[in-house]
Amino acid sequence: MTLYRRLREKTWKILSTGSSGGRHAGTSTVVSASIFALILLNVIATILGTVDRIKAQYGAVLRVFEIFSVLVFTVEYVLRVWSCVESEEYNGAITGRFKFVRSFYAVIDLAAIAPFYVSFGLDLRFARVLRLLRVFRLVKAARYFSALRMFGEVVRRKREEITVSLALLGMLTVVTSSLMYYAERAAQPEVFSSIPDAIWWSVVTVTTVGYGNATPVTVLGQMLGGLVAVLGTGMGALPAGFLASGFSDALEGGSVEGRKEASKEDSSAQVTAQNAHPGDIQYCPHCGSMLHHLNNGENTDGRRGARGEATDQA
Repeated sequence: MTLYRRLREKTWKILSTGSSGGRHAGTSTVVSASIFALILLNVIATILGTVDRIKAQYGAVLRVFEIFSVLVFTVEYVLRVWSCVESEEYNGAITGRFKFVRSFYAVIDLAAIAPFYVSFGLDLRFARVLRLLRVFRLVKAARYFSALRMFGEVVRRKREEITVSLALLGMLTVVTSSLMYYAERAAQPEVFSSIPDAIWWSVVTVTTVGYGNATPVTVLGQMLGGLVAVLGTGMGALPAGFLASGFSDALEGGSVEGRKEASKEDSSAQVTAQNAHPGDIQYCPHCGSMLHHLNNGENTDGRRGARGEATDQA
C-alpha cells in the first residue's frame, strides 16, 4: 500500500466517528470532540451576533471566529469527500464520492459552509438571511450523538406512516378552513376574509395552540370549531405515536441483540467448560466466582505424593 493510500485510509478512520479503532481511536475521539465544540461555539456566536450591543462591541471578533470556523468545516468536508472511497459503502473514485456527497450528513456539512461563500456579492439583506442559516450547523452535531442518529433512523423507518399522517392533517386543515370560511365570512368578513385566513385558524385549532385571534361566532362555525378541536387532538397525536412506536422497536431491537450476544457468550463459556480439564477451570462459567477445587486438588496430590514417598522409603 502506497503512502498516499495509507494517509487516505488513516484520514477516513479518524473522521469516521464510531468506526475507528485500534491506534486511531484516541485521535478520532479528540477530533470529534473538537469539531463538536466548534459547532456549539458557532451556534452561540450566531445567536449573540443578533444582539446589537454585542455585535457593535465584538463584531470583529465574531467575524474572525466565523471565518476560522468555516475554514475548519471546509477542510473537514474536503477531507471526508477525499477519503470516503476507503469505505466499502462508497467504493469508487467517482461514483463512490458522488454517492457520499448525496448522503444526509454530507449534505448537512455542505449546508453548514455554503451560506458563507454564497453570501459574497449578494444583496446585504439576502446575505443576512443566508448567514442566519448558520444555526443549521447545530444539525452537524447529530453525527456525534448516538441518540440523534437513532432518531434519524426511526424517522427513516417510519417515514411512510409519518407522511400519511401529515397528509391527513393537511387535508383536514384545508377542508375545515374552507368550511369555516363559508360559515363565518358573512358574520366576520374582517377575520375570515379568505380561505388562507381561515387556514391560520384551522392550524392553531388542529394543533390545539388556540391563539384566540380568530374565533367563530355563528352556530355553524362554533359546531365546526368544536369538531375540528376534537379531530385535531387525535390527528395531531398520530405522528407522535408513530415516532414512539419506532423508538420502542429500536430500543427493543437493541435489547434483543444484547441478549443474543450474552447467550452466545454463555454458550461459548459452557462449551469451554465442558471441553476443559476440571483442574484447568479456575472460575465458574455461570456466576464467575472462583473455584476452590484446584487448590484442594493440589493439596490432595501433595498429600498423596508424601504418602507415596514414605511408603517407598519404608
